Amino acid sequence: MGEGFYTRTQMKSDAKGRPSIPVFALSSAAIVGALTLINQSESTAKPGLALGLLASAILFLSYLRRIVDTEHNPRQWPGPKAWPSTLLLISFFSVNIFGQALLKSIQV
Repeated sequence: MGEGFYTRTQMKSDAKGRPSIPVFALSSAAIVGALTLINQSESTAKPGLALGLLASAILFLSYLRRIVDTEHNPRQWPGPKAWPSTLLLISFFSVNIFGQALLKSIQV
């Protein structure tokens, strides 16, 4: 979320690929809520996993949209797509972790 705040301050207000703070704030809060539900009890674990999966998927799609929308600038290193790409990979792993855990909890 810190990257979103920082990048938003560095980009022009009409720039393509500018981060959406409400999306990142709500998704981050949802992941914290999901982890809280998972750690509370067995009965709240499945809803927590589902919430975490949904929030992670929203972050994944948001980072993907930022990568596609951000224009390439060869004069910037490592480039304006570096952080969104890194965070896309992290959110991909998060989607997989929540998704696999949810599938396993449904099968048991």
